[in-house]
Amino acid sequence: MKGIIFLYRTTGVEPRSLTKMNVQLFGKEQQSNYGKYKYEIDGMIPKGEYIRPIRAVIIVREQYSENIRKVFELYGIKYRSFKIELKKFDFKNRDFF
Repeated sequence: MKGIIFLYRTTGVEPRSLTKMNVQLFGKEQQSNYGKYKYEIDGMIPKGEYIRPIRAVIIVREQYSENIRKVFELYGIKYRSFKIELKKFDFKNRDFF
């Protein structure tokens, strides 16, 4: 299976923009003011379809790469991307470090 690894740098980007970028890409769990209810905000990349081995590195399937590029360009994040070969179980095996 083909995948893409993104290496990105966030220097010079406001923390507010980084938070918005992360929510847009990965989603988050939102909760009410007093914790009475919780709900999920979905991101562009579904859970279980990406790996973040360390900070500023994302490994995704090739089909999600265009969405990530658009978001990085929207927020002015510098990045490099490389094509890699993945095995099917790589996204299920979260503990490879």
